[in-house]
Amino acid sequence: MVAKRGKDGNVTDEPTAGSGRGTSPGKDPTVSVRNVESVPVPGNQPGDDPTVILGGHRSASSAGDTVPPPRTSSDEDTVIYRSSRKAGSPEDNATDGAPELPVGWLVVIAGPGKGHVRKLIHGVNSLGRSADERVPLDFGDMAISSEKHALIAYEPKARKFHITHHSGANLTYVNDDLVMGQALLEPYSLIQIGETKMRFVPLCGDHFSWDELD
Repeated sequence: MVAKRGKDGNVTDEPTAGSGRGTSPGKDPTVSVRNVESVPVPGNQPGDDPTVILGGHRSASSAGDTVPPPRTSSDEDTVIYRSSRKAGSPEDNATDGAPELPVGWLVVIAGPGKGHVRKLIHGVNSLGRSADERVPLDFGDMAISSEKHALIAYEPKARKFHITHHSGANLTYVNDDLVMGQALLEPYSLIQIGETKMRFVPLCGDHFSWDELD
């Protein structure tokens, strides 16, 4: 509003351009925003950064409120979620199923996959480059066959591990000995296929079994 003095000396208020809702085409309206606040919202995904625009009036509250104020029928709120998660992140592939209990591990100590660890579970563990193998050795060592190059089995009754060379085109060695049929796999044995050397680290055996905990 602009105060303007008329010819008769009286002062009157006249609306300025852009005030009010109806403005002429081409005008630059001025918008007055009142009681606009940004507050967090509970229940969103972990890592999300929510922003809530509250159009209605709310009473003052302490910083860090996580519960929106009482709303009225005139409130028009806009909720914007800015997710910090990226497509293909580990969380997208997470499941609620129980993990498969390990009976031991293979630790790669030499070769392209040096430093990687692979879990062994109950039953027969097939070793190969394919991601579908129970023990995927997908490190780029082409001397390892894609599927079932070798097998490692844990036998829970005797609490023993066995290794078998299966369909690998290249040879399998344990402690520098060639494996042709089935062989007993002793704790901390060195397994070699191509350039890949793995140390066998058992969990189950004479001193531990998951069955003891049931």
